[in-house]
Amino acid sequence: MEERAKRCLTDIFSLPFAAPCFLKSMVSPFLFIPFIALFLEACSGSAPAIGDVRWRLTAFHDTRTGKTGEYLSLAVFASDDDGQDDFESISLINDGHELYWQVSVEDWVVRQARQQSWIVLEKLVAPGDSVPRGGYRLILRDYGGAQAESSFSVAAQAELPQDFPALAPSDGRGGALALETPRGESILMVRSEAGVLLGSFILRRGPNPRGAILANEQIRSQARELYLYEQGPSGGHSILAGPWSAEDYLFSDW
Repeated sequence: MEERAKRCLTDIFSLPFAAPCFLKSMVSPFLFIPFIALFLEACSGSAPAIGDVRWRLTAFHDTRTGKTGEYLSLAVFASDDDGQDDFESISLINDGHELYWQVSVEDWVVRQARQQSWIVLEKLVAPGDSVPRGGYRLILRDYGGAQAESSFSVAAQAELPQDFPALAPSDGRGGALALETPRGESILMVRSEAGVLLGSFILRRGPNPRGAILANEQIRSQARELYLYEQGPSGGHSILAGPWSAEDYLFSDW
């Protein structure tokens, strides 16, 4: 159960969030301003090149606040003759909705996938509860002022389910962890107080034995919060809900 969950989460985007409360690290857009003066072509140095851009749209539900919404994550495969350490910032622009996001090197992560290094931008949110569909431009700049541009489109039909998975109290279930979801199964992610992932497990709809989860000593001693994650069949969509208290849902009656 745990190994399959790890394989499901091992991709370019890796885990869907890192902070104990995933809403804390959302990246909001700036006000739209003309880009003629912002992106001037450099006169010298090697320009970066963008090989591929992949996106994932995630619907989230924060069980603490009741807030629901969407965020966008991007994975960018890029190169530069001066090395990837020369990358300075990425700007994401939605001209139709007059929005742009700017993310500096300090705020993205680099992940390895298929022996390639990908720049990953996570949790880009827009005003309102949803991420605008349609075309986006992505501009990668290096410290020398050189830049590369690519474009992609978030499909208009990319509507995410709003029926989020949930954990049900285990009372009367013989020490089981009960999952409620219309899609059959979810990935349970167990995190420490500091937000460290302690383990991930496949849960199926209905009662699930807790023995395999609690066999992990780190989980028994450090688990504080539980999240549920589901990835859509296309790979471009996912659903995230949580947190639930490990004390209430994992350790009760144990």
